[in-house]
Amino acid sequence: MAATAEVRMRAAQGSRPSGASAQRISDWKAGRNVPARFESLLPVVLTLVESARKAGNPLPRALAEPKEWQRVWRAATTWSPDEDDEAACPYPGLSAYRREDHALFFGRVTATGELSALVREATGPVVVLGASGVGKSSLLAAGVLPALSDWEITTLTPGARPHTALPDLAARRDGPHRLLVVDQFEELFTTCDDEASREEFLAALHECATRTADPLTVVIALRADFYTRCLNYPVLRDALEHRSYPLGPMRMDELAQAISGPASAVGLELEPGLEELVITELCATGDHHGRRGYDPGALPLLAHVMAATWQHREGRRLTVIGYRKAGGVVGSVADTAENAWNELTLGQQAAAKTILLGLVAVGQDTRDTRRPGNRADLIRRAGDSESAETALELLSRTRLITLDADSVTLTHEIVLTAWPRLRSWIDEDRVGYLVRQRLETDASEWLGQERDPSLLYRGTRLRTALDTADAAPAGTLAHEFLTAADTADRKSRRRSRRTKLNSAFLGIGLLIMGAGVYNQTRLADQRADDKTFASVLAEADRVQQTDPSLTAQMNLVAWRMRPGDNEVRSRLLQSQTEALVTVTPGHPQVLVKLGYQPDGKILASLASDHGLRLWNSTDPRHPQQLGRQLDGVDDFAFAAGQLLVTDSSADGSPRAVTLWDISTPATPRPLATIPELPDTGNLRIATTSDGHTLAISTRTHLALWNVSDPRAPVLSALRPLRAAGTSGDPGDIRFSPNGRLLAVVSTDDSTKTTAVQLWDVRNPAAPTQPTPAVDTPADLTFTTAFSPDGTLLATGGGSPQSIWGTENPGVRLWDVRDASHPRQLTSVRTDNTIVHALEFAPDAATLVISGNRGSTVWNVTDPADPHPLLDKLTTRSALCHFGPMTSQCIAGPNALAITPDGRELVTGGFSGDLQVWSLPSAVTAAYAGRGVPPAFAAGGTRMATTARSGLIELWDLRNPGPPKRIGEYRAESDNVVPGLTPEGNTLIIFDVPTGRVRTLDISDPAHPHPVGDWTPPAPESRGIKSISENHRLMATARDDTFQLWDLSDPVRPQPVGTRLPLGEQGGPLLGPDNTLLMARMDGKADERQLVVELWDIKDPARPQRISELFREPAALFQIVALSDDKRTMVTTDNERVQLWDISSPTKPVPLSEWLTAHTVPIVPFGLTTDNHTLFDVGVDGTLQRWDISDRAHPARTTVLNQSMNFSGDAALSPDQHHIASVSSEGTVHLWDLDEHHAIDRICALTGTLWTEALWHAYLPQLPYHPPC
Repeated sequence: MAATAEVRMRAAQGSRPSGASAQRISDWKAGRNVPARFESLLPVVLTLVESARKAGNPLPRALAEPKEWQRVWRAATTWSPDEDDEAACPYPGLSAYRREDHALFFGRVTATGELSALVREATGPVVVLGASGVGKSSLLAAGVLPALSDWEITTLTPGARPHTALPDLAARRDGPHRLLVVDQFEELFTTCDDEASREEFLAALHECATRTADPLTVVIALRADFYTRCLNYPVLRDALEHRSYPLGPMRMDELAQAISGPASAVGLELEPGLEELVITELCATGDHHGRRGYDPGALPLLAHVMAATWQHREGRRLTVIGYRKAGGVVGSVADTAENAWNELTLGQQAAAKTILLGLVAVGQDTRDTRRPGNRADLIRRAGDSESAETALELLSRTRLITLDADSVTLTHEIVLTAWPRLRSWIDEDRVGYLVRQRLETDASEWLGQERDPSLLYRGTRLRTALDTADAAPAGTLAHEFLTAADTADRKSRRRSRRTKLNSAFLGIGLLIMGAGVYNQTRLADQRADDKTFASVLAEADRVQQTDPSLTAQMNLVAWRMRPGDNEVRSRLLQSQTEALVTVTPGHPQVLVKLGYQPDGKILASLASDHGLRLWNSTDPRHPQQLGRQLDGVDDFAFAAGQLLVTDSSADGSPRAVTLWDISTPATPRPLATIPELPDTGNLRIATTSDGHTLAISTRTHLALWNVSDPRAPVLSALRPLRAAGTSGDPGDIRFSPNGRLLAVVSTDDSTKTTAVQLWDVRNPAAPTQPTPAVDTPADLTFTTAFSPDGTLLATGGGSPQSIWGTENPGVRLWDVRDASHPRQLTSVRTDNTIVHALEFAPDAATLVISGNRGSTVWNVTDPADPHPLLDKLTTRSALCHFGPMTSQCIAGPNALAITPDGRELVTGGFSGDLQVWSLPSAVTAAYAGRGVPPAFAAGGTRMATTARSGLIELWDLRNPGPPKRIGEYRAESDNVVPGLTPEGNTLIIFDVPTGRVRTLDISDPAHPHPVGDWTPPAPESRGIKSISENHRLMATARDDTFQLWDLSDPVRPQPVGTRLPLGEQGGPLLGPDNTLLMARMDGKADERQLVVELWDIKDPARPQRISELFREPAALFQIVALSDDKRTMVTTDNERVQLWDISSPTKPVPLSEWLTAHTVPIVPFGLTTDNHTLFDVGVDGTLQRWDISDRAHPARTTVLNQSMNFSGDAALSPDQHHIASVSSEGTVHLWDLDEHHAIDRICALTGTLWTEALWHAYLPQLPYHPPC
């Protein structure tokens, strides 16, 4: 036998020794030393089969089949999971641990304790969040559920119809606490396609979890890659934000327990080194960026390989050799799957492939997932029921799939990635699987709609579905659906062929008539579209003054109707000057105070019903309420260390000031209570920015407390506020940010007056009053505010006349650097008759004033000369609450707070709502004076502005949104013009009165330092006329001549050549590429002409006149500009503009007639480098953008109307993405010319504004379809 087998093997393998000796064959017969490769055994098997057949003995079919021998060989060399010797396997393999496995569940002690505690305390659904395979199901089943053994527990998975999977959840009067565990929660999105069923399921969970009678605790196990999908549902978003438990990978010590713990629990032991080997290979399955860890999805591999190692154990010992036989961590699943696959016949393999692919939900934009399948349907798809049943049993026995009654599912999603064969099947026809999944979903909908014929496929979609269904088996219902669709389609085509012949004759007769009707219909449709479009714009204009946020959204609707429309583009860009608001429902009563925690993460709101609410303001535009309302509160203040101080009284009880720990803001914890003060009545409180000092003002006294230790406050000082015998409620109380001063407003009821007292509190134990009171004659002061540096104090309120609307009060600004002599700088007048709240922005350049007619924003860079940045912040009318009465709001905000970064401010008033305003991106805190436009660096990353006082400010423009102030320099004169070199590291200042040029190094913009000064040898009475783009050449003018200067050394410019003649008016313009454009006046006074000449200055010392380009009668307002390619010249004549072709400078040709561009004189201030776009600004401040691609037919594309009086000064940034314009008051607007950025801002700030009811109220002519 050995010899014959040897010959057979040599014939197959050549001269290589086969090793099939007689001794080895004898060992194999005895079951010893079975070969590691079946190829070594195969020649012996074939020889035996051949010998048996020659002998004529009966030979069972199984013994004659090599594959059966291969199966027996594999059984002898590998393990079979269903074999069980003296003890059950303590590892679940690819399956999750079950509740009855809790004694074998190790490595999650910390997670079990934390999650059990969270579940016991939860007041709503709890979400266990983790990656696929991290162990969520095992933690719940074998960890948390046994820990809650005294609870009544129900477990389910959503499935295709989640609302029908819910058990009876009705409230009961008594009984144990109930827990509902929803495992595999991602099935709500992967298996369920019915949004209504999904919503019903979530609503039922929320109602059961939040009801007051017999609340049901709900725990959800969610795969982390479905986190974003859940944020679209408020119930799930709230749970993820407040009651989620993220489950990550085990720590190394926990991983070791998970390996050794189950074995020890059943009396097994691990060979030394096995535990470390498993951990090492497990941690090598992913990229962990230098740290030791493992991919969360690899955890099932651990249980699987340990189960395989158990099958190869030696007695009660798990060995390294057994682990190697199992294939290691990564190879164990693939080896098991491949071994099972190889045991199947060809027919069984075909059935197994169909079954396995039927258990996969192929993802289009997400990872592939498993899905449950119906056993009978899977067998029918496979075709051969006997082969399918055999394949199911084998796949189940090897734990690749799980059989449960009529359902079949993959044991774990790790099979999808660990088995290359299955992965390749999915990838080779991914599009086809997506089509078939869609087909099965549509078929289910068709069945649910009682086989509605209108839902059947037609045309190309039907052909695609039929081809895809033929390529791979589809379900019974899908075949019925396609059969019905194909039958209906065939009937339709037959009817179509019959009618086509009849229609052809009729069509010829109707063709001419139809053409006319079509044109009329198209015209009617166009008119209807025009009418609808115009109505949307008209509605946007109607609400512009009352609700700019709604206007912006309507403009987006118009943009979607007509993308690229120039008028709508202008409106979208115009929105950059508008503050947009997001409204969050707040209190049922009037808001009286708002305040942010110093880090801005928490917002507090206080209403007139004494209810205090805390809000999570991590996203300041959408605050979320934290915990329950605190009742009986009269005032509050934040302090450092997350302390909240409240002055509260309820039911007439004595006033008490309580210090709270809000490190867990949803459940504030009281720390201490301040003892009762000498008198009764209202209290007002404030804290220093460091949180160490608390000030309390009463009707008669001021108390300062040391609250460094909030658990044991100590009284530092007690001082009287007014003379004996006077009375009046305490008013506003504020510390300066530096903690140096305290402003206290007190009221005297007898005289109906108020006083603002300043206290020096640098030594809280001995406060002093430097001056009796700040003089506010005839005013009632209601509110105060300190600037961030503590040098300014703003006071506001009203007068006896203003209370009744007969006088307009002002907000006074005081210089309090010398507290003993406070000095009023100015009074700011607004439309309000009462000022309720004041706040400085963190940049100290902005003051917000809120009163009974709205809020306004002021630039106080120069506190002696403030000017408005924004008009009233307005929103549409809402319902206001006055105790039990409700009516339309007519009053402005009572309360105001600004976020610590200054980007948003929140207001509140009689409606009780929180109105979060995002300040306009185009309105900057920059302040320009004397009509000097900003100067830009060549890259467009820096900007310099000049204030009336000579203050030059430097701004960073690199990031989207408002520019960031990065430095300043105060010039000696208040009449200067700034310039920036192309790289932005040098600032050049031209002092107009003296002609001096100062150069500063601003490499460090926070610390500019002068490099040198230069004064022309003779005064250049007409100043600097032009500087070349590369800052290498400068032109100055004096009387009727001009001089060119070499700026290679900006500190010591050198004259180039001789002085050149210049007209009485006009001047040189240094153009691109060594050109100079000379504009001068010619002729007598009554016959003046503007003459424009082109000069070549390649050699600046010898300028050469090229030609005269233009000669026209002089107008009041004439400007000339030249394109970068020197092919186009732009001239203006008051409100008219004309383009010239100067490609041939000696023969300039007008490209068009004079075009009336505006109703007022205009100034061209920018041409893009591609020479396709022209910018101009009218003297009324209107900015215009023109498309001059067709130079003979310029087309206006954008019009930007400024909101206040503008000086007509503007500049185009070198990157051509921004325009800077300056108002007559000095406000600098920085316009982003990309409308997509404006759209992004509108959607980010107001994207949730539209409700269906609001849409139909304003746009009833359009179907509900919000644009964001």
